[in-house]
Amino acid sequence: MKRSSPLPASLFRTRREFFREELCHAPIVIFPSERVKDIYRDYGISPRHPIVMMPLNTMFTHITPKVVLRAPRAQVVFGYVGSVLATKGVHLILDAVDRLRDLDGRFVVHIYGGGDEVYRAQLQKRASAMDAVVLKGPYRPSEIQSVLENIDVAIVPSLWEDCAPIVLNELRLSRTPLIGSKIGGIPETVQHGVTGFLFEPGNVAELAMYMRTMVEHPSTISSFMASTELSFDMEAYMQKVLELYGGAIKHGVNL
Repeated sequence: MKRSSPLPASLFRTRREFFREELCHAPIVIFPSERVKDIYRDYGISPRHPIVMMPLNTMFTHITPKVVLRAPRAQVVFGYVGSVLATKGVHLILDAVDRLRDLDGRFVVHIYGGGDEVYRAQLQKRASAMDAVVLKGPYRPSEIQSVLENIDVAIVPSLWEDCAPIVLNELRLSRTPLIGSKIGGIPETVQHGVTGFLFEPGNVAELAMYMRTMVEHPSTISSFMASTELSFDMEAYMQKVLELYGGAIKHGVNL
């Protein structure tokens, strides 16, 4: 089979410049987080009217806040919810669990989601030797409420510039504290020491330290839950989107 010639680098430069020019002259550009807007700016893209709006999940309206726990649980349930990919850093959770052997029986980690099958198999092989880690597998969007109800603290250990994971707002709507990487759009939704903890991406020792804090001081979970609040109105959200697009179409630059 004849191999096709690679595309010239000049073609990609031309495409990049085309999109840069178009975005800079677009009436509006909607970004899912401030971090994404900053990245575009770093690449020379400064729209005339940048708008930051949280990404939408139609299941938001089905998520209700959990009751703040007052009595500590016998076993803290940590949870990962989302795509199971290496870039999401799920393996870091298992690395952290290895550092918390002295807390055996006092916590468990549930990993929800599908993704890279090879990567999931690697995680499953490691988890099979850990009593504290259970891979729950994929879940349907309609099951998100029950998934969130079954975890006390979420872990979002991304290693890449995760622009604005939808799960972050699902967690906030359900009043679930989280331990997240200090990368991408994640820090924009977590108040360190108030609604959760932030750690340097890839820093297993720091992740394990915050997990230990939650286990040894479960009142921290109650405190973070009480400080976590987010409301969502689908009608208001859609009305805002329609107004933005309507204004762009009708008035162009005069928004």
